[in-house]
Amino acid sequence: MTIYQLHQSIQKRVQDVIETAGFHGLQVFIRNTPSLKYEGDANEYFPNCVIKMGDGSDSQEQSSVTIVLVLGTMDNEPELKGYEEICHLIEILRLDFAENSILDKYFEIKQPINFTLAEQESDTYPYFFGAVWFDVQIPSPQRGYNEFI
Repeated sequence: MTIYQLHQSIQKRVQDVIETAGFHGLQVFIRNTPSLKYEGDANEYFPNCVIKMGDGSDSQEQSSVTIVLVLGTMDNEPELKGYEEICHLIEILRLDFAENSILDKYFEIKQPINFTLAEQESDTYPYFFGAVWFDVQIPSPQRGYNEFI
C-alpha cells in the first residue's frame, strides 16, 4: 500500500462517515482544493475537508506519517451555523477514527487524535475552519516491502 492509497482510504472514510452522520454536501479533497478559474468560485468548494500529509518517519519496527484533515465551512447568516457545522464535523471525525482505527487493513490510526477550532486565527467570517490530525502507522520498509506496492 502506498501513501497515496492512504490518502484515498481516508477520503473514502471521511465521505462515508460524514454522510452516514447526516451531514450532506461535504467535499473531500486530497492535498488542496481544485484551482479556481475565477476568484468568486471559491464558495463552490465549501463545505470541505482537505486531506494533508505532514511528516513521516521510518524505523525497523514501525513507520508512521501525520495526517491532517483541514475542515472549512461558509455561512453568511448571523446565527453562526458555519461554526456549529465545524464543531459537528470535528466531533464526528474524531470519534469515528478513535473507534475504528484500521484503514484498509494496512494502516492504523494511532492515538492521540488531535483537533482544533481555528479561533485563534483572525476573524474569518463568513468562513469557519477547524482541523483533526493524527499519526497513522504505515508498512515499514523491509524485506518483502515491495509486495505491498
